[in-house]
Amino acid sequence: MKRKIWFQTDLGYEATRQKLAQQKTVIGDMQGYKGILTFYFKDMKDFTVQITTQGKLGIFYPETADYNIILERLKPYLVKADGSQAEIIKEIGISKVDSKEEKRFSFWEWLKDRSERKRLEESRFFKPSALPIVKSLYQDHGCKFLKPFIEHDEGINKKLENLDKRKNL
Repeated sequence: MKRKIWFQTDLGYEATRQKLAQQKTVIGDMQGYKGILTFYFKDMKDFTVQITTQGKLGIFYPETADYNIILERLKPYLVKADGSQAEIIKEIGISKVDSKEEKRFSFWEWLKDRSERKRLEESRFFKPSALPIVKSLYQDHGCKFLKPFIEHDEGINKKLENLDKRKNL
């Protein structure tokens, strides 16, 4: 079971993201997703950290550990927009992460899902908006050579739907 704690800080999201991206000990998607940057340190894989564009800092940590361990490690990387050291303004909340929430916030599950989606999207032959037009060419004008491409892209659509179903369970 994990716990989570959130802090309000005065960090600059972009400056902090750039500083973290330069570190070889930080692993995560340094592009951020929907205004949330999720990462961990190589030697501290049980601790997952999130920062938001609103300056919030979230730490997901094992019940048997103290969050201050990771907090002290993080402080040098949390910077304001001007590059100066960011400060923690207040603690927002601390709670247990239930198993459903733990799965939803699991960094690895999120990263795996995002990678699979990206791989599927990049393997398409046609943009999703163009597929109906291509189908029309195939059906109305007898362009038989389009059939394998259409079948491939329809298969991609089904796989993406299955990913959405799995994510919502």
